[in-house]
Amino acid sequence: MSEENVELAQRASEMFNRRDLHGFLALMAEDVRFEPQMGPRFEGHDGIHRLWNSLIGGPGFTVEVVRLRDLGADLMLAAVHARGEGVGASEQTYWVPSRWRQGECFWWGVFLDEQEALKVLGLRE
Repeated sequence: MSEENVELAQRASEMFNRRDLHGFLALMAEDVRFEPQMGPRFEGHDGIHRLWNSLIGGPGFTVEVVRLRDLGADLMLAAVHARGEGVGASEQTYWVPSRWRQGECFWWGVFLDEQEALKVLGLRE
């Protein structure tokens, strides 16, 4: 994984927190897939747009990249702390594995457990 991918992952979280969908999608491949541990899968820019609208709908939902791990071969794993304010306020740390090619994310997921996130990347049994 290149330093460029680390910077791109950081930029994606900044775009999310600024509510800049256009900038966020610019970092995603046209064929991007989002596959969370629980919940529906979203594919392509249209799918990410639907995911975005469901997340941004809540007041004060922000993410902070706490740690990024270089897993080689354009794989990375981020520990992300998410906060939601208002009714049903919550705080949770998630593990976000991702795959990158040519400066774009083409696959990512969200997991509650680091080992499960590594497993989906084929790095654990």
